[in-house]
Amino acid sequence: MSIGPTTNMIKKQKKNTNIRATFYLAVVILLTIGVGAISYANLSLSTRVLRGQLLNASDKSLENISTAFLARINMIEDDLAGIYAERELLALLSEGADFSRLRNEYAGFARSFATAAFETQLRVDALYLYNMEHSCISYYRRADTPTFRYPTDIYSEAADGASYNGEIVKSYIASDRTAMLVSGYYNPYRERNIIRFVYKIFVDNRREVAGYLVCDTDEQAFQRFVNELTYFTEQIIYVQAIGDRVLLTFGTPEERQQELLAGASSRIGELSYDAAKGVSAGDITDAGTAQNIFVTSIPRYGLVFYSMLPESMLRESSRSLMYIVITLSITVVIALIIFSFLFGSYFTAQYERSRADAEFRALQAQINPHFLYNTLETMIGVARRNNCPEVGELCRALAQIFRYSMDTSEDVVTLQREMEHIRNYLFVMTTRMNNEVEIRLCVDPAHMQTRLPKMSLQPIVENALKHGLSEVRGEKILSIYSKEIEGKIHLIVRDNGAGTDADALNRALQNGVEYSKDKTSIGILNVHKRIRFVCGRDFGLFIESSKGDTKVHLILQKTL
Repeated sequence: MSIGPTTNMIKKQKKNTNIRATFYLAVVILLTIGVGAISYANLSLSTRVLRGQLLNASDKSLENISTAFLARINMIEDDLAGIYAERELLALLSEGADFSRLRNEYAGFARSFATAAFETQLRVDALYLYNMEHSCISYYRRADTPTFRYPTDIYSEAADGASYNGEIVKSYIASDRTAMLVSGYYNPYRERNIIRFVYKIFVDNRREVAGYLVCDTDEQAFQRFVNELTYFTEQIIYVQAIGDRVLLTFGTPEERQQELLAGASSRIGELSYDAAKGVSAGDITDAGTAQNIFVTSIPRYGLVFYSMLPESMLRESSRSLMYIVITLSITVVIALIIFSFLFGSYFTAQYERSRADAEFRALQAQINPHFLYNTLETMIGVARRNNCPEVGELCRALAQIFRYSMDTSEDVVTLQREMEHIRNYLFVMTTRMNNEVEIRLCVDPAHMQTRLPKMSLQPIVENALKHGLSEVRGEKILSIYSKEIEGKIHLIVRDNGAGTDADALNRALQNGVEYSKDKTSIGILNVHKRIRFVCGRDFGLFIESSKGDTKVHLILQKTL
């Protein structure tokens, strides 16, 4: 009996098996390399985006803090200006009255003035009244205990020999500077920074200085609103007066950052006061490190605010992103391996190649939206575990937006579903815009079952936010409401922006062309055509506009 054909068949099968195995291995290797490259690209892009977001957040936070500081300083300066109501005292100071007389007659003045002029929230720890010989006429201290201890004279020394930074005050009084001085010192008894405000008392139509007030406040009065305005607790923020010491610090810098911040502080200490000139990063750091530090200033009061990106937070966030990308990559690779071995043995080599290409293209088309959606779901969980409700809510809104926009099962939806989507979209946009826009949603519940083309509202709302309200200073209002007019449902998007050429836009819509002279027309024609296709030629968009009041009507068919 011949065994040749059987042997040849076995050899042929082994050869085919080896070829198929080699082919599958090559496919798996190539796919693994491809997925790895995509994962690396996604990780790099995500890291850059994250760094950019942290940079923007740090910069915006520093601007908000400086603005809040300025408001608080102005409040204190207004309170100190109450000294001008004490006409008899001003007259004595102007005449250069004898110090003993001033001390005898006005010894209790500082206490009465401090308790009457300032709000409790300002936390005034001490108040002093001085004449031009730097003699203390009157002083007030909130407390005098071993823990709560403040000097009776800012020019004295503490028990441990520490200075109360009085020389800065003397230099300021001797200068021609008119704006209030903001300075400070470290109180060894309180073990914290004290913020000091020195106010010159002018007489003779502000031509002469007769004396000055010194107001010392607890740093906690400023720490509270700084904590409220920072986007993350790890943010590193320093506040320093020009030619003076660091007044406040927030966050814990790393060793490399400590060196950079110490250098910046040293340079600020060497700067000269100039009420007309601000301070930039280039003034306090070298060119190679200026991009790592954010700086803003209040020139009138000689204050500099500088901040650094929290590298530890960036590293931790990048590590979390890396874990997510690696997990997704491994999952995709395993899925591809299983797919290859389950289905590959049923087809010829040529058919297998064609089928593999088609399946890969289909999978590739789905991987990006699924990657984004799954990443958002993961970030929601991370935000909840780390007690970050705002981040969780933002991720939830984005996930719902992706889910709604990727759902291709319906082209026409109810107004209720469209409004659910627009609420998520408005939440994301107002968060990006620091909640500068007031949103008013007043859609009649009776109109919620009205049907309209999917994604009709978002282009209209986006135009209102980006073009209608972007240049508005002051109150910004966006309203969405509905009403029935002549048997038709009018869904109206209204804003108090700069307005647009409504007549030209309406003519362009009727003629079926974009109105190229006005950038707010982008996307409007598409919405108009889709509404007319679904509801009929009597429906679509109509625009009313005047300066400070623009209304876009989405005219829809009433649902019976």
